[in-house]
Amino acid sequence: MRIITDDGVGLEVVTRGGGPALLLVHGFGGAKEDFSDQVDDLALDHQVITLDLRGHGESDGPEDEACYSLDRFAADLTNVVDALGLTTFRLLGHSMGGMIVRRFVLAIFGIQNQFVEYTIPV
Repeated sequence: MRIITDDGVGLEVVTRGGGPALLLVHGFGGAKEDFSDQVDDLALDHQVITLDLRGHGESDGPEDEACYSLDRFAADLTNVVDALGLTTFRLLGHSMGGMIVRRFVLAIFGIQNQFVEYTIPV
């Protein structure tokens, strides 16, 4: 599905499964497909939501560099959550997605009920 942000950028969003909502946020240069190995299993007992961040995958990519800050990405998550009508959900951010999720949690503190960030050590 296509969700249009408050500044007019189209984001590609996919939902699968049922149960508590789980929003997966990919990292820099990634796409919603980064979670393809996990989605089937997670969707057995969650409504799994993946998206392409602005400038990634099938989402719009504005030319203005000012459209690509962590705070702007976090605002995009707010737009997705609002468009889907989510009031409680779980978050998982990978790499830059983890930084975005942290910004989101700080901006919208109180509506999420679990936060998971994973980083693979180098």
